[in-house]
Amino acid sequence: MIFSVPFKVINLANKLQISISEGTTVGQRIVRESVAEHTKDGEGNYFHSEVEGKPHLINASNNYFLLQGKLKVRYEWEDSDKFKSEHLDSFLTSVRDKMNNVGSPARCESEESGDNFTEAVYAVIENSSDWTESAANVEPNCSRAEVVIMEDNTTLLCPMQHVTGWTFEKIDIPVGGSIVSEKIGEEMYIVFGQECFTYSTDGEWVRHVIEKHSTKKQVSQELKINNGSGDFCRLVRIYK
Repeated sequence: MIFSVPFKVINLANKLQISISEGTTVGQRIVRESVAEHTKDGEGNYFHSEVEGKPHLINASNNYFLLQGKLKVRYEWEDSDKFKSEHLDSFLTSVRDKMNNVGSPARCESEESGDNFTEAVYAVIENSSDWTESAANVEPNCSRAEVVIMEDNTTLLCPMQHVTGWTFEKIDIPVGGSIVSEKIGEEMYIVFGQECFTYSTDGEWVRHVIEKHSTKKQVSQELKINNGSGDFCRLVRIYK
C-alpha cells in the first residue's frame, strides 16, 4: 500500500472513521498494490463483494467522495485477476453512463486505456440536487488501483465503516442555497464540504455555524442547512 495523501481522521464512536484530505498537492496518491489490501472490517472480513452474475466487477468498498478539485483514477489487472481486457468496453460504457447522469458528481476530463490498464481524470462539478450514492460504487475486480491528486487542495472524503450496513449518499447546495435534511434511519451523520449554518425544527430555531470539513450527528427529525460559503457545498450523509 502506498499512501501519501494527508488526511484529517475522525473516529465516530468506533462505528465510523471519517477521513478528509486537507492541504493536498499534485502527485500525492493512494495505491492498492494487491487484492489482499482491500478494506476489511474489524473482524478481518473484506467489505467488498462481487457483483452478482459479473465476478469480474466488485461492489466498491472505498466509498470515496470528491468534495473539491481534481483526481486521476487508475486500475491495472494481471493474468490471474478476474477482470480481463475483454471486460473493459462494457465497464467503461457503464462508467460513462453514470457520468452522464444528472446526479454525476464529476466531469471526465481525459481517459486512456491499454492492454492491462484503464485510467481517467475527473474534476468535481456541482451537479447533485438530490441525495445520490457515489458514482464510483462498482470497480474492476483487479489487483491494483490508484488515486492520484491532480490539483492542489483537492479534497477527498473517505468514510470507512467498522461494521457493514451503513449507507453513503451525497447532495450539493449552490452558493446562497439551502436544503432541509430529513433524518434517515436510527443513526445519521453529515459531513460538510464547506462552511454552513443550520436551523433545527425541533424546539427553538437556533442558528448554529458548522465548520468546513466537520462531521455532525443529526438528531432532529428535520434540519435546515444553509450554504454559508462562497462555493457550492457538497454534503455527504451516512446513516444506518
